[in-house]
Amino acid sequence: MKQTLKLGSWFSLWFFFSGQQKFEVSDLAPKTQQVEVPLEWIIGVGVFIVLLIIILIIQIQLKRKSEVKMRQKYNFDHAERQLNSMIGSGKNAFELRKLIETVLGTQDPIEIMNFSRSLAAFDKRSEEYLELESNSAEAQKALTQTRKLLNLSLNNSNIPFTSSKLLPIGQALECQVQLGERKLKFDSIVLAQSESKLLIKTPQVGERPVEIKDVAEISCQIERHKDGIYEFRLPFLAQKQGKQNVLVMRHSSDIKLISKANIDKDTLEEEWYME
Repeated sequence: MKQTLKLGSWFSLWFFFSGQQKFEVSDLAPKTQQVEVPLEWIIGVGVFIVLLIIILIIQIQLKRKSEVKMRQKYNFDHAERQLNSMIGSGKNAFELRKLIETVLGTQDPIEIMNFSRSLAAFDKRSEEYLELESNSAEAQKALTQTRKLLNLSLNNSNIPFTSSKLLPIGQALECQVQLGERKLKFDSIVLAQSESKLLIKTPQVGERPVEIKDVAEISCQIERHKDGIYEFRLPFLAQKQGKQNVLVMRHSSDIKLISKANIDKDTLEEEWYME
């Protein structure tokens, strides 16, 4: 830039002195003689205009580069603040940040936040990560924790509900299951989950849990205030007893949105309903 300005200054000086000399020579000519514009003047003016255009173009390019850098810095700082807000400022914040970076394979906060907005991108990375880690129990646990930290759940209205992995702990479920010739309808909640399994509360009669066996699946419904009621079927794996009786289910991605206008609760079968 400095060299360009310096070159422009030299051409300006040359143009000035050339004009002075031509003026002195032409001043001796008769008054009636037509003065012709010297070729050097035309060339000098042309060169000067070209230099001004070049300088203007360089200034515009430098301004654009500066604006791009400022925008990139703003986006980086904004993503960094969002990520820190998700992780929190606890004593284990550093370990949680490293966990996210390891699972997602990047340290860039902008790329990390992009994963939090795209379930498809996160699922693709999940498959890559589990394959790299031989689908170990530790890798599945890290992936589940990362999903939770990035708020990839039903509560995040910016992502579609396409997998039961998005059900948060404590999510209320309206369920029904066919037990022989009768249909059992009950309310349940999500107690825990991993990348492969989902634990929900077992229905009870009084304080006694209902025995669930010889069942292939349990149908569930949830309401998402953003768009309506969803219906899905969870494959049944087992019923386990311990401090808390739970139903072990496999995850499902066969999820359908039901229009609220098409639901008439009065038409639901009332063979056996328990809260």
